[in-house]
Amino acid sequence: MMTIPFRLSTSYWTYFFYGGISMPWWPVWLSSRGLSEVEIADLLAFERLVIVAASLVVAHYADRTGHRRRILLLFAAGMTVGYAMFGLAAAYWHFFAVAAFTAVCRSPLIPLSDSITMAHVRKGDAEYGKVRLWGTISFIIGSYLGGVILEGRVDEMILWAIVVSCGFAVFGFFLLPDTRSEGHVQRLSAGVQLATRPIFLLFVATVAFSMTSHSAVYAFGSLYWRGVGIPESTISFLWAFGAASEIFVFWKGAFLLKRFGPVLLIFSGAVAAILRWYLTGISTDIAVLTSAQALHAFTFGAAHLGGMTFISRIAPEELQATAQTLYSALAMGTAMALMTPVTGRLYATLGPEQTFFAMMALAGISAVLALILQWRWNGRQVSI
Repeated sequence: MMTIPFRLSTSYWTYFFYGGISMPWWPVWLSSRGLSEVEIADLLAFERLVIVAASLVVAHYADRTGHRRRILLLFAAGMTVGYAMFGLAAAYWHFFAVAAFTAVCRSPLIPLSDSITMAHVRKGDAEYGKVRLWGTISFIIGSYLGGVILEGRVDEMILWAIVVSCGFAVFGFFLLPDTRSEGHVQRLSAGVQLATRPIFLLFVATVAFSMTSHSAVYAFGSLYWRGVGIPESTISFLWAFGAASEIFVFWKGAFLLKRFGPVLLIFSGAVAAILRWYLTGISTDIAVLTSAQALHAFTFGAAHLGGMTFISRIAPEELQATAQTLYSALAMGTAMALMTPVTGRLYATLGPEQTFFAMMALAGISAVLALILQWRWNGRQVSI
C-alpha cells in the first residue's frame, strides 16, 4: 500500500520533471521559432499574469468546495494539450493565445498540491522538506535530460519532451490522496482581508524582491551561456547542480526551521542572492558559475521553505488554499510578471552582465525587508 509521503512525493517528482525540462529550455525553443529576447520576456510575463488571475479564482473555488485532487487532474490534462498546441503556432499572437490557455491550466497546480501537502504536514503525516526534495531530484534529472536530448539535435525536440513530461504530471496528480477540506462558503472579502493585512503585505514584498531577482537567469540563463559557447550538456549540468543544492536544505528543513525560523531562512536566501548574481555577472568560467549555482540552495530552497512555513503559520485553516495561492500569485506570479519584461529590456540594452548586477539590487531590498519582517511578526496566526 502506498503511504501518504510516497504519494505526495510522487506528485512533486512528476511535476518537477516537467519543470526541469521546461525552465532551462523553453526560452531556447521560443528563440528557435524566431522570437526576440524582448518578445520572449513579454510572452513569459503574459503567462505569469494569466496564472495569477486564474489561480486566485480556482483557489477560491477549491476552498468553497473542498475539492483539490479533481481540479489538479483536470488542469494538468489541459496543460498537456496546451503545450502540444504550441506546435501549431505561427504568428506572434498565436503564441499568446496558446499561452493563455496553457497558463490557466498551469495556474492551480503548485498551490493546490502544496495545500494538500501542508494539510498532511499539519496532521503529522509528512514533513514538507522531505516530501518536496523529491521534486528537486526530479528537476535535476529533467534539466539534465533536456540538455542530453537537445545536444546535436534540432530544437523542435524540446517541445515534445515538455509535452511528454506534462503527461507524467497527470499521472503524479492521479496518485495524490483525495484530501479535501470541509468546504467553506467564504466570501471573497475573506481572502482580500488576508491579502491586505500589513504583515502579509510585508511578507509578500520581502519574498517578491528575492524571487524576482531570479528573472534574468530564468529567462535568459540558457540563452546567455549558449551564446558564449558553453555546450548544452554543461548548461544542463549547471541547472541540475543548482537544483541539487536544494536537497540538503529540504532534507534538514525541520531542523533549520526550528533553529532559525521561517523569516531568517528568507533572509538567508536574499543575502545569498546578492552573491549569486554578482558571480554570475562577472564570469562565465564553469567553476565560478558552478559556485554561483550552488547558492540556489539558499536563494530559492531556504527562501521557499521559509515562505511556505510562514504561510502555514499565519493563515487560518479555512483559508489555506487561498493563502498558498496568494503567496504564489503575488510574491512569485505578479512580481515576476512585472519584472520579466523589464529584465528583457535590460538584457537587450545593457547586456547580460549588467542585467545580473541589477538583480543584486532586488536581492538587497529583500534582505532589508526580511529584517523588518523578523522584527514585526509576533509568530501568530492572523485573525480574519
